[in-house]
Amino acid sequence: MNLFFYFHIFDVVVVAIMAILTCKLGFEYSTKIKLVTDKKELKKKLFLFSSVVGFGFWSTYTYAFLSVDVPIVIEQNYFLLLFVYLLCFLGAYFTLFMARAKEFKWWKYIISSIVVSMMFIGITTLGYWWTFRELIYFKPVSFSISCLIIGTCIFKLMKFLRQITNEEEEVVKKSWLNIGAILCGVSISGIPYLLLTSLLDFNGVLQYEYKGYTYLLPFLYPMLSNFLLMILPDIISDRMLSTTTVKYKSLFSHNPNAVFSVDLKGKIMDVNKETLKLVGYTREELIGKELFSLLQPNLDKQTIIKKVKSGSIEDVETVIVTKDQRAVDIKITTMRIVINNETIGYYGIAKDITEDKKAKQMIHRLAFYDELTGLYNRRKLIEILNEWAANGEEFHLLLLDFDRFKRINDSFGHSFGDQLLKEISIKLKHFTEKKGVVGRLGGDEFLIMLPLKETPAGYLEELVDCFRKPLNVKGVDVISTASIGISTHPHHSTNLTELVKYADIAMYHTKENGSNGYSFFSESMLENKFKNIAIENELRYAIDHNHISVYLQPKYNMVSGELIGAESLARWKHSTHGMIAPNVFIPLAEEIGEIDRLEKNMIKEVCGLLSTWIKKGKKIHQTSINISLPTLLHDGFIPFVSHTLIQNQLNGSFLEFEITERIVMKYETEVNSRLQQLRNMGIEISIDDFGTGYSSLSYLYKLEVDRLKIDKMFVDQCVENSEVVSMIISMAKALGLQVIAEGVEDENQIRILKKLGCIEAQGFYFSRPVPHVEFQELLEEYSTADF
Repeated sequence: MNLFFYFHIFDVVVVAIMAILTCKLGFEYSTKIKLVTDKKELKKKLFLFSSVVGFGFWSTYTYAFLSVDVPIVIEQNYFLLLFVYLLCFLGAYFTLFMARAKEFKWWKYIISSIVVSMMFIGITTLGYWWTFRELIYFKPVSFSISCLIIGTCIFKLMKFLRQITNEEEEVVKKSWLNIGAILCGVSISGIPYLLLTSLLDFNGVLQYEYKGYTYLLPFLYPMLSNFLLMILPDIISDRMLSTTTVKYKSLFSHNPNAVFSVDLKGKIMDVNKETLKLVGYTREELIGKELFSLLQPNLDKQTIIKKVKSGSIEDVETVIVTKDQRAVDIKITTMRIVINNETIGYYGIAKDITEDKKAKQMIHRLAFYDELTGLYNRRKLIEILNEWAANGEEFHLLLLDFDRFKRINDSFGHSFGDQLLKEISIKLKHFTEKKGVVGRLGGDEFLIMLPLKETPAGYLEELVDCFRKPLNVKGVDVISTASIGISTHPHHSTNLTELVKYADIAMYHTKENGSNGYSFFSESMLENKFKNIAIENELRYAIDHNHISVYLQPKYNMVSGELIGAESLARWKHSTHGMIAPNVFIPLAEEIGEIDRLEKNMIKEVCGLLSTWIKKGKKIHQTSINISLPTLLHDGFIPFVSHTLIQNQLNGSFLEFEITERIVMKYETEVNSRLQQLRNMGIEISIDDFGTGYSSLSYLYKLEVDRLKIDKMFVDQCVENSEVVSMIISMAKALGLQVIAEGVEDENQIRILKKLGCIEAQGFYFSRPVPHVEFQELLEEYSTADF
């Protein structure tokens, strides 16, 4: 009972185990090769894996040859062994390569199965013919049946290999892979015994007496395993199909977006629940309905369908009309439905982008429009100026500044002043309608661009005259006349920066000559600039001798009422003119190149104060210092800050540097590098006046900053219109940034800011900027307040 026909059962089992292990390796390797995308890596792995699998089959068949008990001495032929191994390698290489193919049609199965079968049959027959050539007794019928069984085995093996390679579910793959490896190994292990039975005369030459139908065992053995291997791919196919169907049905039904399928005529075939929510129709009402009847009529239906049929995934932004006649902005991603290489329709995934479009519009407005007046902001005006200049246009630049505006603003409050600016902007829009472009540069400064060919006679007189009439603001008649300066492109200059500067000089010339009028720029106006040399020299002297004082404006936590820090501000008390406003001497310091020394003096003095307070045992807080672009980009600035901190034995976490958006927009890469170095010292970075004029929303996520300071302009409006402040706060939190509001002046603003999630604030409601001596007293006397 230890025989399997003529062969020893032990040897048959060993051959089967070797074949099973080789098949297992082959299946594992085919899965790994499927994931390789690099061509060089693919060639390496194909060669390596084929060598291993080829050696496995070579070992299996070599052992089968040697296990046959024959009455002859088997000649050792190393060339034959090497040649057989080469055939095994090629068979493994071909099989692994075919298993990797993306598409595998039925004729490829047949051809690949024939090729691999011929390799198996050739390997075995060649080996047997050479090894047992003295005992060969060819039996055509048996040999033909053997070849048919072998071909069937290889065909099923190739089919199973394709299925198991393409299976994505790891649990399914591993369980069926082991079963398949056993069945495929058993089938392949029967091949040498089939061919031995067909090529050797066991009854005659080997004098072996058949008992009953035992001669059929070598045929029944692979036939049985072939039968099991035949039904295995079908079982796997059902399991894979069931899994895939459930997955894609779940993807369709539970997708958070509206998903629908449409036939090639545009008729809706199926929809998910989100589609029903989006349009308000029932499933019955939608099935069979023309999709394009729900969409805006200007869509090119035929072009879209043609692109989808060609395999192009198309994103279309359109408007869908719901059952209750609401228009909803959506973006539809389309993809074709392909069955048996034929497109039968397409899927559509629709996303409601109404809120996204509103957010984009809001961001666009922040980037290019003045929030208060709705006019173009500085950035947009410069963009238009560049376009006009590039096109060779001849145009006037009119820079308008409104007389007495500051006095009106101080007398009636900022809210009143804002409303006045809105009324001014309405008039300016009227005067520039179809003739030019108007925008607000900031404060009460406006810029008008007028093409020379479209500037009517008497336009300037009319413009000045209209502002001599009262404007009604909140029931109060207010007169704020305009002072206008005019420069002309290209007559005065082709340099846009110079043009704006010349218009500014002409505007101040108008003010110096009684205001309420206009002046064209002339070279003679430049001579008046020399009169400012005296004040420039005095400013240099004040910086040299530290006559610029540090004032501190406290910052508070609006929830706890705790003092959390201060902003340091430069103040210049002139010996003759008294206190000179910062908006006068700081721009002058920038213009004459002294801003770097001024700000370094501020850093030295602030660090000295903080160090002194620490030594006195005071509880100090983070103090912010405004830093300009020239100072930040100065080569010695970073070492200066580091040295100043060390000299005062001060931790960098006690300092915060405030920069403006303009700095970021101009030199983003270099500025970002400097900011990172400062943050490495522990110094925090804040963006001052965020959202005004330059609006760097698209750059914000890349910056090395810690905090956004909400500009006073937005704080003033937050009670009546909180959307912008809310968006800035939400955006800052999403980017992991802190937020502080400046210019807080009343309790209503505090209430709204706290509600929107802004905790930190500074402004006149809490305290005006005070000398450092008074701030020290505040540190000593301060107690928690209830806001």
